[in-house]
Amino acid sequence: MTFICLLITEAAVKLVSIEATKLCLAFAEPPVPKYEVYHPLIESIGKAMLAMVTSFYSLPVSKGATLNRLVRKNISWIVDATITLTEVIKASDYQGSQQHLHSTGTVWEYCDQFPTLPKDNKAATLHIGNETSQLVKDALAEIQEALQNEDGGGDQSDVSFEDGDDPSWSEEEKQLVMPSVGLIKAANSCLKRVLGAVKKNGKCDCAKDASQLDNLVERLNEVSPAVDEVVLCLYPPITKEAVRENTEKLGIILQNLLECVKHIHISTEDDASWLEFLLKAVTHNMDKTQHVTS
Repeated sequence: MTFICLLITEAAVKLVSIEATKLCLAFAEPPVPKYEVYHPLIESIGKAMLAMVTSFYSLPVSKGATLNRLVRKNISWIVDATITLTEVIKASDYQGSQQHLHSTGTVWEYCDQFPTLPKDNKAATLHIGNETSQLVKDALAEIQEALQNEDGGGDQSDVSFEDGDDPSWSEEEKQLVMPSVGLIKAANSCLKRVLGAVKKNGKCDCAKDASQLDNLVERLNEVSPAVDEVVLCLYPPITKEAVRENTEKLGIILQNLLECVKHIHISTEDDASWLEFLLKAVTHNMDKTQHVTS
């Protein structure tokens, strides 16, 4: 049912793109087309958008809220871009303007993205999870590079800082930074393992399994913002209170994520050892950070 709904929606999306192209070509060169020429084009693009939105609402939410949100977001972009195109054409001082062409290109871009969207809730979960994982990897690389440059391992000749923005850590501050970086590394490992379990064992054929993946995504969505808050508070000048508060928040989020995995279908007996290991790693780094900030 889900696959068929997505195929129907995809066909409607292609029709929106085609109708947008027709409208673009009609106004590409002077003279401005007469009402009896452009009015059917406007009606056609409106019908195509209605068909697209209607087919989306046939997508069963029981098959996964994560997939539903991804599809809805893409369709919203298409609708907004198409409305913008019609408004630009109406307001253009001359036909074939750059703004006119740019607006048409935006419609094409969003329509072309639609066929690449995940086709079920498992794929949608992996899509969100991989995005989160990449953000955490980037944040970890950022703070590690800054520390490497601090230790003389990198070239800072091209790095400029605003007045009063001292990139250097004192020895005392470094004692605060290292266990916090350890916690971010643990977050990176958690995401890698959790996504591996989703890829290997994830299912979304029934409402219960799809809902469990949705609950997992809620936990995954909390990780990257919490990691960013930790990274931000690690740059000088550092306050112990901020480090303690943000690392504790991240640690609790990771613990909740791992506990969630324990109790849903993606976890098997073979996963018990790494789940326990990562829970201990998270707790260990939290305790170290709490100790150095006390």
